Amino acid sequence: MPFFEKSSNVKTTNGIFIDGATNVSVHNETHGERQYRGIDKLSAASIPQALHDSSENNKPACFEDTRKEYIRNITGWGLGDLKARQARILWLEGPAGVGKSAVAQSCAQGIRGRLGATFFFSRINGWNDPKKFVSTIAYQLATRYPPYRDRVDDIVLRDPLVLEKSINAQFHDLLVQPLRELKGMGIGAGEDAIIIIDGLDECDGKDAQRTIIQIIITSVHEQSTPFLWAFFSRPEPHIEAAFSSKQATDHTFGMVSG
Repeated sequence: MPFFEKSSNVKTTNGIFIDGATNVSVHNETHGERQYRGIDKLSAASIPQALHDSSENNKPACFEDTRKEYIRNITGWGLGDLKARQARILWLEGPAGVGKSAVAQSCAQGIRGRLGATFFFSRINGWNDPKKFVSTIAYQLATRYPPYRDRVDDIVLRDPLVLEKSINAQFHDLLVQPLRELKGMGIGAGEDAIIIIDGLDECDGKDAQRTIIQIIITSVHEQSTPFLWAFFSRPEPHIEAAFSSKQATDHTFGMVSG
């Protein structure tokens, strides 16, 4: 039966209507403009300070004429100028104090037009909650790709608790699922966009660090997301082990900073 059959003088605002099946129709428009209440929730569950261009992220880029080879190789990988581009994951490893974050900043600036998202973990600043990693990435992607923004907005409105789920579940529900739906409709979003993850070793918990690496390796292997992923971290044993699996080495371009 159609909604409001035989009714008159009906006015609705920001309504959610459920038909006799399981379909949910969400209407968030006011005066013709959509209100992104789901994206607002996504933003609130993110860490904006962890973005490379946040006013609170004071990690500097490299000084001119320093680390040029690293920056050239990484940006060349990201832009498809190297044979290593067949690997859709890059890992730059190095001990503390060698300037990995500065390289990451410089690369983010150098590939600005192809940059999808960034996350700069920082233990000392408290930007290290793994539960907010996926939401922070998803929020940035939503600001860049309108069709993706619409799908994620609907997903969060239908299930706000998605923002409290495990890293694996958030990755599937906020990245894999909406991108798969868009692809099925012939709509691309973020093809070959580069996502930079700096200081993974400062993420809270070794298990969370391993999980982030593994879900991204699996996603690349299964082609469930269209992105390129660049990691910058110390060579902690558990991180080295995660990048040493057969599946990881098939998809990873490794670099050592010293």
